[in-house]
Amino acid sequence: MNNQYTPVEPKDIFPDFDAENFIELLKNQEEKPPKIETTKFLYDALSLTMEKIKNKDVLLRNYIYCMVTARKHLLEIDSRLKLIKQNERQIADKESYSFKKLKYFEKKNNDAKEQIIDFICYGMIDYISGRDDRYFDLIDRNNEENMWLSGPTYDYQYNSKYYDPYYDFSTFSKFYDIPNTPLIEFLRRIEENIALKATSMEDYYLKVKNTVNDNRLLDKMVERVEKNYHMHHRKEIFDSLLSLFNDKKYLAFVVSATIQLEGMFFDLVSIKYNNKEKQGTLVEKVDKAFGNNEILKLTLYPYFAFDVPDLRNQVAHKGLVNVENIEMLAYELVLDLNCIVSLVEKESIDKYKRVLKIRDKLNEVDSDDFENDVEYYKKLSEILLTELYMADKFRTPYFWDIMADPKQFNEELNYYIPAEKDENMIYLKNIVFSVSNLMRKEEFWQVILDSCEHISVDNGKVLNNFGTFIEKLKNVFIPRLEGTSKKLCIQVNVKLQNIKNTDNH
Repeated sequence: MNNQYTPVEPKDIFPDFDAENFIELLKNQEEKPPKIETTKFLYDALSLTMEKIKNKDVLLRNYIYCMVTARKHLLEIDSRLKLIKQNERQIADKESYSFKKLKYFEKKNNDAKEQIIDFICYGMIDYISGRDDRYFDLIDRNNEENMWLSGPTYDYQYNSKYYDPYYDFSTFSKFYDIPNTPLIEFLRRIEENIALKATSMEDYYLKVKNTVNDNRLLDKMVERVEKNYHMHHRKEIFDSLLSLFNDKKYLAFVVSATIQLEGMFFDLVSIKYNNKEKQGTLVEKVDKAFGNNEILKLTLYPYFAFDVPDLRNQVAHKGLVNVENIEMLAYELVLDLNCIVSLVEKESIDKYKRVLKIRDKLNEVDSDDFENDVEYYKKLSEILLTELYMADKFRTPYFWDIMADPKQFNEELNYYIPAEKDENMIYLKNIVFSVSNLMRKEEFWQVILDSCEHISVDNGKVLNNFGTFIEKLKNVFIPRLEGTSKKLCIQVNVKLQNIKNTDNH
């Protein structure tokens, strides 16, 4: 039996069929418009109302641009995931930090895929329909990195490089907080150092040494540690680190500095959780230190969670480290320590920055402009209420604890008062207690009571944002107030209840 395929020609079935005439006939047919216009099909598919669209062409172009960009990112992620999984299979020790790092980025990239899919399904319609005039033509702009300026998209769209397990997180961490680096410049300079390391280790090492030496980083670190309440107990250790480094006893320095890296994370977690959190391993400390900060988790976490622990384990188990250039490692560890000291400083004093900003606003009011103290304190109270409302939106940890009961921070605040006090100086403790005391004055609670007229209930269920803030303020202070202030606070509570009951019926 012959199974060879023999093509069938139209003439075999229709002997009178003239192919050339048939083609000419098709050519002469008039082109008919599509049954459904392109933009109408798109609007129907996306449930958009044509009357609300300012520029149909721009909306279509923006839709195309977003879809092309999202598709490109999905393909990038798929390609990266294939490489990650391939490299995972080549690692025999599934408990190693190199394997754990790959698993971390595998999950991170899978999460990014889900974010992009969510954007395509649920976020993109609002994104493109909200910006459809000619000034928001994304194709003409072709500026993918700045799409977020036109509205929220997804994290991968502007942070894609941090999803790569082979990005140089080590150099990023080392140059994260170098003195005299303008905020607007620091990311660009980090990328320059990453590129320098990739092209010339010799030049990179020179850059590291110059950064440490020119800025006297370790010398100043000793001073910074001593001046900070949460780190001052490490002053003697940092003195020793400085001596070892200056004496070029780099191996001893590396061993001690590595231990202090973990110690600094202990301090960081202690501050964040007010000594109420179990610490665990170095990796667990890093996870808790960066866990609620998306930026630090994105940029600093991979290095300190997966690279530093290998060095830490060498020190812990052998008391030695195996490295070709111990001097370079010592210099790099100075940069690592500088990064963590900066983070501890920030976590330690940030809770007071909002208080200082409030103080500055209050100081703009001149008591001489008022006929009596009542009017003066009323004005201060109005400003204070506005500033507290703004402060609540930033959700600075411990801010309300400080305002409600500054005495619990006495030991910390007293640390920043020098042994020889200057009677003409106003110290941090004075400012904290002054603002807290103003919140206890009857003028302040009278202003709050008067402001209740701006409170309403949203959707018949909950207080509006301002009302929720006032209720929080009332709950924090009602057990702490006395006299007229407490009576006014109780009236505020009654007012809130009446607003709730009135709007719910």
